Amino acid sequence: MAEKKNMFRDLKANEIIIKAMVRDDKEIVLVLYKDARVDMAILDETVKPYGWQRKYPRGNDYCEVSIKCPETQEWITKGDYGAGDFGSNADKGVASDSFKRACFNWGIGIELYTSPSIRLPLSAFNVVRGVVKDTFEVSTLVVEDKKIVSLEVVKSEGGKVVFSLFDGKVLKIEFTKSPRVLLTEYAKTNGIELKTIAQQYKLNGKSVDEDFARALEGLQSGKTN
Repeated sequence: MAEKKNMFRDLKANEIIIKAMVRDDKEIVLVLYKDARVDMAILDETVKPYGWQRKYPRGNDYCEVSIKCPETQEWITKGDYGAGDFGSNADKGVASDSFKRACFNWGIGIELYTSPSIRLPLSAFNVVRGVVKDTFEVSTLVVEDKKIVSLEVVKSEGGKVVFSLFDGKVLKIEFTKSPRVLLTEYAKTNGIELKTIAQQYKLNGKSVDEDFARALEGLQSGKTN
């Protein structure tokens, strides 16, 4: 196989998935990653469907990805182990993880290893019982020599920018408390039970910022839903 620095293209913004996790009582962390479908698509695109194969010679936790050398027709193999807690889909999850890691060894998506640390104030987002209800997307991505140099992350709902990296520098973004937090604080200050507010304004686990903001405005103005 001809010697190349990296035979695979950079990831596109819409190929990156963001997982949001609560770090402590003050911050949430956004982690960028790829899924197995992206790896398969890039392999098909680059070496064609008949030019690669994967095997699990030692069980689902170890995957080997082989690519056929166009000059010699030899199969070149790179493998890696998977890990993680995948609950009821443990076998499938570990198999997918080991495949993704093997693809990392081939250079697919290695720019994710250069992702900046994204820590955001917990109070600015909708977090319920330790779970971040907001979802996020990568709106802008610039990669140079397999290193992320510019990155913009937005909330899926409304498209508000929550993180921006431009030319290697993190830009400052002003955050305010989320409508849910403001509503909770208002209820506590005024001795109103959250259950009462939820019933009155039909708030539930699917409610978004606009719903909480509407409820807060209604309470402050004395209006009922």
